Amino acid sequence: MKIERIKKIKGFRIFHDFSWSAELPDFSRFNLVYGWNGSGKTTLSHLFTYLQGKQDIVEGEVKFQIDGQTVVGSNLSTSVVPQVRVFNRDSVDRSMFEVPNHELAPIFYLGEDSAEKQQAIEALKSDQQTLNISKQESQSNEDTSKRTLDDFCKNKALEIKGLLSSSGTGGYNNYDKSAFSTKCEKMVAYTTLSYCLLPNAYQENLASKEGVALNTIADVSTSLPDYLGIVGEVSELLKRSIVSDTINELTENPSIASWVQQGLVLHEVNDTGVQCHFCTNPVPQQRIADLESHFNDQLTEFQREIDAEIASLQTALNSVGQLELPVEPQFYAHLQSQFKASIGDWSSTKSMVSIFLGALIRALKEKREQPFKVMDLNQYLMISGSSEKEKGALRTVLEFIGDAAQVISISLGLGAINTINELIDQHNKYTANFNEEVTKARDVLEMHTVSFHLAEYVEKKEAVSTYEAQVKAFDTRLNELNTNLEQLERDVKEFVRPVEELNSEMAAYLGRDELQFQIKGNGYVISRNGHPAMNLSEGERTAIAFMYFLKTLEDTSFDMANGVVVIDDPISSLDANSMYSAFGFMKERTKGVGQLFILTHSFTFFRLVRGWFFRQPGQCKKDITKHPSQFYMLDTGQVNGNRVSIIKNLDPLLKDYESEYQYLFKMVYECVVSGNQQPLESYYGLPNMARRLLESFLTFKMPNFTASSIEKKLDEVNFSVAKKNRILRFLHVHSHYDQIGAPEHDLSLLAEAPAVLSDLIDLIKEVDREHYDGMASFFEPEGGVVVQEQAEVEGATS
Repeated sequence: MKIERIKKIKGFRIFHDFSWSAELPDFSRFNLVYGWNGSGKTTLSHLFTYLQGKQDIVEGEVKFQIDGQTVVGSNLSTSVVPQVRVFNRDSVDRSMFEVPNHELAPIFYLGEDSAEKQQAIEALKSDQQTLNISKQESQSNEDTSKRTLDDFCKNKALEIKGLLSSSGTGGYNNYDKSAFSTKCEKMVAYTTLSYCLLPNAYQENLASKEGVALNTIADVSTSLPDYLGIVGEVSELLKRSIVSDTINELTENPSIASWVQQGLVLHEVNDTGVQCHFCTNPVPQQRIADLESHFNDQLTEFQREIDAEIASLQTALNSVGQLELPVEPQFYAHLQSQFKASIGDWSSTKSMVSIFLGALIRALKEKREQPFKVMDLNQYLMISGSSEKEKGALRTVLEFIGDAAQVISISLGLGAINTINELIDQHNKYTANFNEEVTKARDVLEMHTVSFHLAEYVEKKEAVSTYEAQVKAFDTRLNELNTNLEQLERDVKEFVRPVEELNSEMAAYLGRDELQFQIKGNGYVISRNGHPAMNLSEGERTAIAFMYFLKTLEDTSFDMANGVVVIDDPISSLDANSMYSAFGFMKERTKGVGQLFILTHSFTFFRLVRGWFFRQPGQCKKDITKHPSQFYMLDTGQVNGNRVSIIKNLDPLLKDYESEYQYLFKMVYECVVSGNQQPLESYYGLPNMARRLLESFLTFKMPNFTASSIEKKLDEVNFSVAKKNRILRFLHVHSHYDQIGAPEHDLSLLAEAPAVLSDLIDLIKEVDREHYDGMASFFEPEGGVVVQEQAEVEGATS
């Protein structure tokens, strides 16, 4: 593939709006571009760098023409382009990497691929060091958090062990941090963070685990009355009335009737009648007959029923009062509070039952004394003689009269007795399973203690997990980094070339063998005259990088016959002898390339390359488009106050003559003798040219003068002081600048260029008139242009 032209460069750095003109021939196999510093030469080489990397150009608008097809710069990553290798100032920095902060002889890594990868290696090593420091910090935090967690578990295990250990071989006698952490993990697994006991429950379990086995307790046995039946019986007795011949006096006075009835039994009737035991007077027979009629057998039987019912109620009342219950200390501590509450319930119930049964007994006794009177139980129970307490209890009982017998029984004692018996059953079971219960209490206390500290355990465990995760993440990154390091180091080793070959080629390139290579690790140590080269000069660094670049063109990864090679000023800071050697080395290594571009600002190097390109077969054909070599130059001007660059055909004088001095004199001379005021941008390059012309002329005229500055050399020249000062000011202000920086650098001052350059020509004329006349006649129109031979070039490049 062949790069034919750069069709368009718009808004890309110094190229403002360049389009390939019809006067410019397409690029050929060999292409030479000449340009001053600041003319856009490096920018042009960067465009080729984008082609080399197939990187999209996002700045401005660039279009290439390759094999007849337009390739847009912003689409290079997806376009078909030839293989390109570029050497420029950036290539030196990319191709020669020196390990920084190296106290001994520095180690160099040569070649863009090796240098780039070694830079990546050094960056990875720096990252590795940073990661290791961070890892160590996290590891230290992890160790600290683990110790904190371990101490925490130890302390809490000792706390539980002290609380729950017992004589003998109890399970908590050997309780340790492992047991504590295991219990914590189980609680966390069940996602329950609290098994804490309430204060009463805690005390009960604490008493249980410290207590001794108590004796069993007998159940409470009692037969409570059938309240519903009793109410019915009593109510029926109270409502009954005895039919007999009654004595009003006795009927209306129950106490007297009772006294008389008892006395009637004590008095026996005989033949003499009855004598009153109270007054010893005889009792009339009729009186005895009336009393017996009053107190007949039916009354006696009824009274016996009442007496029997009273006796039954009294027995029930005695049973309730004589009921034997266990006492609180007989129970285990965790049951005592419930027992105490149940005893209280029973006391209340017992009082209510006693009041109720007592009221029934009193009612029956009254009925016995007044057997002929019909009584209502409810009205009787509410007699005014009862206390308010008794009335309340009796009302409660009466509320249950209509309920089922079972409900009444529970309400009037059975519920409290059942609760007490249930507690007795729990107590007896606890005694039967005392060891198991103690173990259970200890387990509950353990759960309570662990739960109390669980949140703190989780917090400390999470801290450990956090730092463990950090260390693991650092290990993962370090493993990845180490893998990349190993791969990069293997790749760099693959590009380490034999030192014998490098030393031989370096000597051929520089024309001397003072620099020598030795392999060290994956790179090279460079020595100068047998001593470590601690500070390579810019020229030496450029030479080494360029020599290595030319060597890489032989790599199998590059198809030289079809590839494109771009070389930008490879001879920076080289002396004359080394420049000729470097040129010969470059010529030999690039002669087989598919397409070659050489860019330079050095006229000496330009002459050497120009001579080589002129001798290519077919270069003398009339059709310039068929020439194997093409020559271009970069020129600058001003557009809207901005310096811009263009590509144009090489000036004929540069192309046909051997001296840069001739070209410089021509440009300055033509500006002076034209006499026409030109646009300012046409003067922009003249200050640099004028400076180079003056420096060359003064050096020629004063070769032995030790002063290096142009000012001191001008001081020795016999010429107008005012004009010399104006020349110096003009050159200092308008030359050696890539951009306008100083306030006094006013572009309008360029308008004085013809006048100042005229002073310069006058200076040359006055100092060396013969030289001036010869040069001036050389450029007179009638003198024509003399094409000089290429003998010097032929000799230098053979």
